[in-house]
Amino acid sequence: MSKTKLNKYEKILIVVIILYAILSFINLGNMISPQTHVNLKKDEYVIYKLEENKVPCEFLYFIVDKDIDIGIYLAEEYNGLDSDFIADTFLTTDYTFALAWNKISINNIGINPKYIKVISFSDDTNLGEIAFLDENGEVIKTSVVKGTEMLSDEVVYLYRDFMNSAYFDEQYYARAAYEIYNQKYIFEFVHPPLGKILIGIPMLFIGFTPFSWRLMNNLVGIFMIFVMYYIAKELFEDDKYALFAAIILSLDGMHFVQTRVGMIESFWVFFSLLSILFFIKYLKEKLNKKKSYVYFTLSGLMWGCAISTKWLAAFVGAGLAILFIIDYFKNKKIIVDKKFNYMPIFIGLVSFVFIPIAIYLLSYLPIYGNENEFGLYYGIDEEGNRVPKMASPNSVKGFFMYQYAMYNYHSTLGTADDFEPNKSASKWYTWPLIYKPMLSYSLRYQDNCRSAIVEVGNIVIWWLSIFTAMFTLIYSIIKKDKVGLTLMILILSTWLLYAFIEREMYIYHYFLTSILMMLTIVFAVKKLIEWKSKLGFIIPLLVTIFLACFMYFYPIYSGMIVPEKYIESTKWLSIWNY
Repeated sequence: MSKTKLNKYEKILIVVIILYAILSFINLGNMISPQTHVNLKKDEYVIYKLEENKVPCEFLYFIVDKDIDIGIYLAEEYNGLDSDFIADTFLTTDYTFALAWNKISINNIGINPKYIKVISFSDDTNLGEIAFLDENGEVIKTSVVKGTEMLSDEVVYLYRDFMNSAYFDEQYYARAAYEIYNQKYIFEFVHPPLGKILIGIPMLFIGFTPFSWRLMNNLVGIFMIFVMYYIAKELFEDDKYALFAAIILSLDGMHFVQTRVGMIESFWVFFSLLSILFFIKYLKEKLNKKKSYVYFTLSGLMWGCAISTKWLAAFVGAGLAILFIIDYFKNKKIIVDKKFNYMPIFIGLVSFVFIPIAIYLLSYLPIYGNENEFGLYYGIDEEGNRVPKMASPNSVKGFFMYQYAMYNYHSTLGTADDFEPNKSASKWYTWPLIYKPMLSYSLRYQDNCRSAIVEVGNIVIWWLSIFTAMFTLIYSIIKKDKVGLTLMILILSTWLLYAFIEREMYIYHYFLTSILMMLTIVFAVKKLIEWKSKLGFIIPLLVTIFLACFMYFYPIYSGMIVPEKYIESTKWLSIWNY
């Protein structure tokens, strides 16, 4: 029995992926976080006795999935009466505090208390852990006099950073993953659930921590490099160029940042790339029709997963539909053996209509029956007033209204023009230029140092891909190059269609298109080397330049603590503000 041996390019690919994986897991997130979450009902309280002769100055707390409304009362002595306590601080939060460590000043009345009472003013106060800090920011030892002890029995982090708390849109998606698996009200309902379900899988096995809610994204980011390799291998039919494509992706900042945060972008992009891979294999398979239809079905299956993660995957479907129509009329032909060739259309309906619908419906299984869940949208009452309405997904009509609520949310958001120039929203045609990078996280430290995570691609890769994309388009039209035309159809369909979306958008919406743009670099380099074989050195030269750029920007990809001057040096355009 013969064994398939890896060629040298595949061996190098494995080394690249191992190195990337090691780097991606460094400071991905803390693996220890509060696991016992207490829901305090209205007027329920906990009384603490300070076991040290220290004056409390700050209240430290970790919120899980609910907005909280609490009061903090202080007492110098406690005789079992409510009148012993004096009202000190009242705290109301919103979603921006979720899955994070937060502080608030207490002891505004300026006494030397020995007892502290934390009382809830609503039925929805959900806390993970709390602590009281002295003037030096150190935890004061306490004991519980009355109420649950579960609020002060686990790990405490003295300040909020990306290692111990959610950042950016994790406060939507990681929180939603927790709420889905715990049958709670799902705060983020405006995207299909598959991505959030995937985020939550590690939580079932290793607990609810920043590491766990980022783990699936990071794994997808690693496997995405494999997929990139095989897409390029199918397109260019050469392992050398496939490896080049995989290395380019592994050195891109947007890919590194987006696959290390607990969001859903990496999932729909990953499924879309798999769909593209299988579709290309379908187009290339001429000898075995059954095998080609298997690839077609797999492509539809992956596209169904993509659109069950985010509706933006419809753009990928549009590109694949164009490729299908071209292939059907030009290559497969409508008439085969004097008969109408209906099979591709039938397989297409099954693969890209019925299977995706089934996957989409199945993705809601963890939500069906959740009595706490509803989607919020706005309708018009009998008097013509705009009023909020709720849609529960637990009935046929409710499910469709739930989808409408999702659409209603996106269609009523403001446009990029509604935002300040220094804010995050940007227009679709500025993305290839990286006109406005997006700051996802920032924390200042002493000695004028800062930690930042910025949504910015590898500048050399992105800017170079603009020129190689133009070359690919012109060359492919003149030479009628199938590979180049396939690439450009996919690029234009996943980018130009954003022009028809009026809501505000962000540079990470270009994530999928940026990966396809990288393939135009490979296309152009391949044509260049085919023209002059002596130019083969350009591949290692470009890899070296890409690597140098990645390393230079790595601190703002990874959240590394560096001097502020270093972060300022990464702002290559005056418009960049992070």
